[in-house]
Amino acid sequence: MKIEITKKKTMKRIKKMAVVFRKALPRKKEKPQLVWNGTRTDLMEMVYGMYLSEKVVTIDGRRATLYEITEMTFEAFGMVPPKNPSRMLTTLRERNNPRELSIIYKALCGVYPGFFKCNK
Repeated sequence: MKIEITKKKTMKRIKKMAVVFRKALPRKKEKPQLVWNGTRTDLMEMVYGMYLSEKVVTIDGRRATLYEITEMTFEAFGMVPPKNPSRMLTTLRERNNPRELSIIYKALCGVYPGFFKCNK
């Protein structure tokens, strides 16, 4: 009789642990609701702009690293982040016509057309 009670208690504990464990498991990621229509390079340029602004911080208050911002932004759009964001930034800096290709420059031309020498 005592053994049966112990088995029942043990089974209840195991079931409770299974429920707790199931809740702790990461859930299947939902399909992102945001879509990026630009290139990966354009998105990386936007990420770098956020990084330079120093306005993105982690929950504990420290400045987010370039890698953290890159990972979160690319995942928000359902894209695979680059393995080495710094290398991608080097490619951005070495472009032939940065003013013509830069998404940030195009945005600034839209906001301040008289301030920048914008090509229309």
